[in-house]
Amino acid sequence: MQHNKTDTASFSDKIIYEDSDVVVFNKPCGILSQGNESEKGAIEIAAEITGCDALHLVHRLDRMTCGVMIAAKNSRAAAALSHIIADRHMYKEYSAVVKGVPDEKSGILEDMLFFDRRADKSYVVKSGSKRRGAKDARLEYSVESVSRDGKASLISIRLFTGRTHQIRVQFGSRKHPLLGDGKYGGGDNKCKTALCSRRITFDTDALKSGYFGGRHLISAVESGTEFTVPLPEGYPWNLF
Repeated sequence: MQHNKTDTASFSDKIIYEDSDVVVFNKPCGILSQGNESEKGAIEIAAEITGCDALHLVHRLDRMTCGVMIAAKNSRAAAALSHIIADRHMYKEYSAVVKGVPDEKSGILEDMLFFDRRADKSYVVKSGSKRRGAKDARLEYSVESVSRDGKASLISIRLFTGRTHQIRVQFGSRKHPLLGDGKYGGGDNKCKTALCSRRITFDTDALKSGYFGGRHLISAVESGTEFTVPLPEGYPWNLF
């Protein structure tokens, strides 16, 4: 297994928060969430930096998506976080740059999505479809800013579900693909997929009721620790 372009030295300033149970970090664009036989991923590099034998993956970001991720240091924390995520008590907010300007400045997008593993691509299927494996997908968005030429929009997004490529396919299917996302209609050779995981927050009641009650993470959340990252630098984020 080899390091990729994001080596340990350049990753060391990406750690946002750490305690005895979890590590929160800012995953760079272009790196896998979890490594494979040919390259190390974000959790392997984060484990090296923090001195952990291994970190447990509890959620993923696509290779080209940057931003906040949380990983567990032990199996009990991993199980607790997995339950919290499954019960939708961990809230994930994203920023994206999309082509054009949506007609509605804010709203909720709801679809049924089918993920084709062979094609590594998600598709919107008709409501009420009995397509095996199709799952509901729901997000809330708002337009934060429009580029000076009116050709792109900066969108903030809150996910209610976490389907594969959800944000990318839901906006792409509405003719507002993310810039740089050739798979869903936003081909732009000036940038990679313009998607950033900006913020992770938790339902504090859900944290208190389980393993994290009285532990470091719940204390950090209650004290106002923000698991956030700034917008990436450069194009297309500098259009706004």
